[in-house]
Amino acid sequence: MGAESGCESDLFSSCGDHDESSVSGVTTSLNNVFLVTNRLKVNSIFWLIISFTNVLLVFIFLNTTSLGIYAVAGVSKVTGILGNLIFVPLYACKCLKIKWNTFYPIIFRYIGTTFIMMIVFFGIKRLYVLPINWITFFVVCVIAGFAGCIVNFFVLLNHTERSIMKNKIMARVRK
Repeated sequence: MGAESGCESDLFSSCGDHDESSVSGVTTSLNNVFLVTNRLKVNSIFWLIISFTNVLLVFIFLNTTSLGIYAVAGVSKVTGILGNLIFVPLYACKCLKIKWNTFYPIIFRYIGTTFIMMIVFFGIKRLYVLPINWITFFVVCVIAGFAGCIVNFFVLLNHTERSIMKNKIMARVRK
C-alpha cells in the first residue's frame, strides 16, 4: 500500500469500501428475508442480471472512456449500491408483506451514522500525529472504538434501544 496505489500508508488508511459498505452493511440482514420466506428465485435472478450488467458496462466504459481499471471498480460500486439501496429493501418488504418504505428510515440512519463516524475517525487521525508503534496503535484503536460506540449509541439507536442498552450496561456494572 504505497504511493503506487494512491493509499495513505499510516494508521488510518483512507482506502476502503466506505461508500458501498455503508449501504450493503445495513441491508445484509435483509438478504436473509429471501431465505426465510423461501423467495430466493427473484433475488438470485436480479443479482445475476446485475452481474451481467456489470460486465457489459465495464466493457463499454473501457472502450469509450479513459477510466481504465477505475471503470471496473466504479461500475461494481454503483450497481452494488443501487441494488442494495433499491432492490433489496423493496423486495424484502414485498416478501414480508409490509409497507414498501419500512426499512428506509433505519437504512438512512445507518448511512448517516457511518459518515459521522468517518468524520470522527478522520478527526482522531488529525489529533494523533504520534510516532506509530504497537502501543500508540492500540491506544488510538481504543479511543476510536469508544468514539464509534458513542456515535452509534446516540445516532443509530432510537430512544427505546438506548434505554435497553443503558439497563444492560447498568446491570453489568452492578454485578
